[in-house]
Amino acid sequence: MRRRVDQWLSRKRGRQDQLLRWLRGLDGTGGSDEQPYLWVIAGLPEGGDRPGAEVELAREAARLLDSKLDLGKPVWERNRLLYNLLSLCAELNRPDQLADSLYQVWKRRKLAGRFEGIDLRDRLRAALAGNQSDDGMLKVWEDMLGRGRDRFLPGNKFDAFYGVLLLPLRIHKPRFDALGKALKSLADYMGKDRATRRSRFMAQLERVRQVLSTPPWDQELIFLAERSKWPEWTAKCFTPPIVPLQNGNGSKTVHYLLPAALGVGLEAGFRCKAEQKLVHEQVFKVPLNNGALVFVERFSPSFHRLLNEPSFKSESSWVGSLAHAILDAPVGKTEAARQTLDVSRFEALRNLLPATYLRPDDRSRTSLTS
Repeated sequence: MRRRVDQWLSRKRGRQDQLLRWLRGLDGTGGSDEQPYLWVIAGLPEGGDRPGAEVELAREAARLLDSKLDLGKPVWERNRLLYNLLSLCAELNRPDQLADSLYQVWKRRKLAGRFEGIDLRDRLRAALAGNQSDDGMLKVWEDMLGRGRDRFLPGNKFDAFYGVLLLPLRIHKPRFDALGKALKSLADYMGKDRATRRSRFMAQLERVRQVLSTPPWDQELIFLAERSKWPEWTAKCFTPPIVPLQNGNGSKTVHYLLPAALGVGLEAGFRCKAEQKLVHEQVFKVPLNNGALVFVERFSPSFHRLLNEPSFKSESSWVGSLAHAILDAPVGKTEAARQTLDVSRFEALRNLLPATYLRPDDRSRTSLTS
């Protein structure tokens, strides 16, 4: 297939007809379990030649869309062709070539039919999401987030979230307001299932990191949660949960974003008072003095290691991981340092755990009841 695609790219004429035949499963792209568009994608060159080849393929795909194939009768052959054409567009992610043509298909609202049980409008939604050149589809994604559907395009809240996630950058920055609202909608939807909501929501936050490489998401997601008023339980979904802030004002003071329990403990033991309380007061922004900074930098790796273990996905495991890491925090070298650490540990655990788990009569050992 690679040789055939190379020959197709070198042609000046007949490219549209050949692409049409390929997407119909003819001339070497039929007779297997894979759909024809996957054969075409697999035939594209690798390395530095691939972007240019994708652009040429997207241009021809746009011409097919402009021929208004969506107005034809929904028979099997036509449905197979449109399924593969729209799937090809979704894979290419070339909005400069495809956005306008796909938008016109959506605007006509005539696309109908199914192929192998899949609604062709589902493929159109995926192609539109991956080829956005402006905010033209934002209202559709917002309606889908709110009502769980659109009047024409099928989809759910997760599909709408991906649509928002793939909006084009504005002045080289993500659409923070739209993204924050979309994640809040997902959090509200997931919130009823306490057993799975943390792991499911964390998977969506990881998708944000994968698609949008900037800004520093470790801190930005926490501030986004505050601005967009995410539910309280989402404060246990940030990875890492202990984040050093990048000070842009030249200040030498080191600020950290910390779980509330740890912030309470640092204030009691090291006199580091929180400057800001975020996400329903579950995350503290705290300036750290030297003693607190040493403690946090030694404590953090243990906590992060525990959270990264596959079995620690529930909210109760998050609490247990934090408590375990607090108890295992390194002991100071002097008696004064040990006392400071004991106070921090006790107050942090008292804030984190039910009172029945603590022995308040033995603050020096900061013990848990058996």
